[in-house]
Amino acid sequence: DVSSITPGHFQEMTEKLAARMRENPNDAEGWMMLGRAYQAMERFDEATDAFRKAVALNPGNADLLADLAEALALRNGRTLAGEPTKLLERALKLDPDNDKILALSGSAAFERKDYKAAIRHWEALLKRPGVSGELAQALSGGIAEARALSTGTKSVAAQSEPGRVSGTVTLNEALRARAAPEDTVFVYARAAK
Repeated sequence: DVSSITPGHFQEMTEKLAARMRENPNDAEGWMMLGRAYQAMERFDEATDAFRKAVALNPGNADLLADLAEALALRNGRTLAGEPTKLLERALKLDPDNDKILALSGSAAFERKDYKAAIRHWEALLKRPGVSGELAQALSGGIAEARALSTGTKSVAAQSEPGRVSGTVTLNEALRARAAPEDTVFVYARAAK
């Protein structure tokens, strides 16, 4: 049972995997697993290094490019500008229907104020099978925010006072089967009308 793994046990398993990778440095999947483990532990420098090794061994793998872009963004204060955006552009050409790549590409476009591209990526993701519930609401909210910013109108969020939001995000069954525990979920909170 994955939920019964303690942080100490997870760290021990990660160290064993790291030792195995030193002995088998040509295992792209092993480097990917190690990168995801380090990322889950918020060890972003080590995650970035592991993903770079995986990408070097398998440069045509869109998922690895997205993992590296995400690790770089997390390491660099959550910005997708620069190298992460270039990696996402490569990944998008390889796999234009990848949920994670579409989500991150939309966020990167939004960050650089290319709202039309953000809308395009997030709308493509919103049309994918299995996207519903909270994720669909978050995407719709992001799209509405991008539309408001692209037209210069104030969004509901911009009109409200900053506040604190709390809650639980749960993926539906179809998405849960395609998601890993270390995947990033972007949540956009909007004021109620």
